[in-house]
Amino acid sequence: MSSKMNRRDFLKRAAVAGVGAMAAGLLASCRPTASPTVAAVQTQAAAAAPTAAAPSGAGKTVKACNGQPLGSKEMKATLEVWSWASEAWSVVLPSFKELYPNIEVKFSNMPWADVHDKASVAIAAGTGAPDVFSIDGAQLQKFIKAGGLLDLTEIIGPCKKDFPAYKIAEATGADGKIYAIPWDMGPIGLFYRKDLWEAKKFEVPALWDDYVAQGIEFAKEKHYMIEMPKGGTNYHFDVLLQQLGGSYFDKDGNVTVDNDLGIKAMTLLKKMYDAGITADIAQWSPGWYSAWKEGTLITNWGAAWMGHVFPDNIKKDEPTFGQWRIAPLPAFEKGGAISSNAGGSNAVIPAQTKNKEAAVAFAVYSMASVEGQVVGTLAGNISAYLPALRDPRVANATNPMYGDQKYFALFADLAEKVPTNFIRAAAYNESTSVISDITAKILSGELTVEAGIKQAGEKIREIAKKYK
Repeated sequence: MSSKMNRRDFLKRAAVAGVGAMAAGLLASCRPTASPTVAAVQTQAAAAAPTAAAPSGAGKTVKACNGQPLGSKEMKATLEVWSWASEAWSVVLPSFKELYPNIEVKFSNMPWADVHDKASVAIAAGTGAPDVFSIDGAQLQKFIKAGGLLDLTEIIGPCKKDFPAYKIAEATGADGKIYAIPWDMGPIGLFYRKDLWEAKKFEVPALWDDYVAQGIEFAKEKHYMIEMPKGGTNYHFDVLLQQLGGSYFDKDGNVTVDNDLGIKAMTLLKKMYDAGITADIAQWSPGWYSAWKEGTLITNWGAAWMGHVFPDNIKKDEPTFGQWRIAPLPAFEKGGAISSNAGGSNAVIPAQTKNKEAAVAFAVYSMASVEGQVVGTLAGNISAYLPALRDPRVANATNPMYGDQKYFALFADLAEKVPTNFIRAAAYNESTSVISDITAKILSGELTVEAGIKQAGEKIREIAKKYK
C-alpha cells in the first residue's frame, strides 16, 4: 500500500514516531507482525470453538497443503531467515520444533527495504543470501525476473486452489513456474460506522453510487467517507482499478493504466472529491487515526490486516470503539466485483541455499499448513492459505471492536472475489508516484481525468523502459 509517502519513508517515520509494531510491520505494506490484540482474538476464538485443539504438531500428523506429511527427527540444519516481521513469523517456532526438533531457525529482523536490497545483492552475487526470506508482493515479480529463486511449483502447484488466485498469479513467473509461497494477503472490505448507518436507517452501500449519495448526507454533519489528501495518493486509484479488473501493466509488461478502466477508476475518485465527501487527511498521519476516533472519517477501504489496526488505535474508553463493522466493497454495478487487494507478502527460498530440504520444510510449515497459519493468523497475520482462515479457531474468532462479527471468515470469502488481472510488474513501485502526482492535479482541476490518465500512461511507459 502506498500513497504520496513511499513504503521506505513510512517505515522510517513509523519508527521515529513510535506508531508501534503494527504500524511498522502491518500498516505500511500489509507486512504482518504481532499485535496487542492477539490475546483478545485468541480468547474469543477459543470460546467460539472450544473443541478446536490448540495449534500444535504434537501427537498427530501435520500435512502440507499438497498433502505431504510434515516432520522429521533426522533432518538437521540451522536456517537463516530474514524478515521485517520476524515477530509474527517466529510464533510458529514452538510447534515447528515439535515436528523438526533438530532444525534451528535464526531470524534476522531488519527493515523492509533492507530485506529486499540485501537479498537482491546476495542473490545476484551467488553467495550470502539467507535460506528463506519474506518478500513484498510488489517486489516479487522483479526478483522472479532476475532469477535465483528456488522453483516451488512441485509443492504449491497441487494446492493452488487453496490460495487466492491473485496470490498465485503474483508468485508465478513468465515461465509458468511458482517461485514463492503466499504468506499474508490484503483483500479489501468496507469498514464503516454501524451506529451512524443505523441512525440514518441507511443500508450499507452496495454500489459506489449509493456510497456517494450517502456520503453527501453524512458530510452535512461533518462526517466524511474517506481520506483523500490534496497532495495526492495512488492508493484509492489502485483499489478501484483492481476492482474493475484493470492494471498498470498486462502480463507482458505493456502499460495499460491509461485504458477505459483507468479512466473509470479516476472518474469515480473525482466524483467523490467534487461531491465533498472526502477529507484532506493523509494516510498513516496522526490525524488519520484521530479522525477514526472523532468521527471525522466514517469509512475505510481497508485490507484484511486493518482488522487488527483499528483495535490498536481505538481503545475501549473511546466513543467509536465497538461501533465499526466490515462489509464488502461497494460494486461499480450490480453483480460487479466486491473486493480488491492492498499489499501482501510471501516467502521465497534462494536457490543458493545449502539447506534446501530444511528451508522448504520451514517455509511450507509456516506458510502452507493449517497448523502453521492458524497460529500466524491469530498473531496478527491474515493468512493467504484459505484452509487456515476457514479453520474454526480462526473463522469463529471475533474482536469487540466489531461486535460479534466473524471478520476473518468475511475476508476469506472476499479473498476469493479479488480480480486477478492486477499485475505488479517490476516497474510498478516507481510508477505509483506518477499516479499520486496525477491524482493531485486531477482533484485540483489542473488536469481533466482523460488528460491526466493519458499523461500518466506516457510517464509510466518511460519508467517501464528501464525494466525491459
